Amino acid sequence: MCGMCPDYVASCWVCTQPMRGNPDKTIGKQFFLEMGTNGRFCEHFIERYKTYSPCMYDHVNHDHCIDYDDEKEAWQYECDENCVENGWYTQDHLRAVVDAFNEWGDV
Repeated sequence: MCGMCPDYVASCWVCTQPMRGNPDKTIGKQFFLEMGTNGRFCEHFIERYKTYSPCMYDHVNHDHCIDYDDEKEAWQYECDENCVENGWYTQDHLRAVVDAFNEWGDV
């Protein structure tokens, strides 16, 4: 799998792994929507983004993002689907993840 796959979420460059077909080179550990990583981020992403779930990271990154212009983004607590009211995420967990995105941005 690669970063161009539709279910690719992010890569951690602290956690590296050998590159397929070229074991002398390394790439960042890649995370996908609940596939191949037992549905969990590494400890670096959990600490930074306050979630273990690649699906939640992907949801907040795409559905809670506001593009101000080509260079600036911000993340808000509400999304069009209203994930808290639908019971997908708790309000406290969502706020922590959105706050982390506003502090760190996406990768």
